[in-house]
Amino acid sequence: MTDNSGNVLLALLTGAAIGAGIGILYAPDEGTKTRKKIKKKALDAKEDFT
Repeated sequence: MTDNSGNVLLALLTGAAIGAGIGILYAPDEGTKTRKKIKKKALDAKEDFT
């Protein structure tokens, strides 16, 4: 068997990011606050990957 742990981890992180994004989009905040949250999360994710 091959070792697929890297693929599993990538799938888990991708699913978590998508779930967090959907959760933010459906949160009962104003549009401005939601956009700021999305921008902050995107910048945080960018920093994590660099």
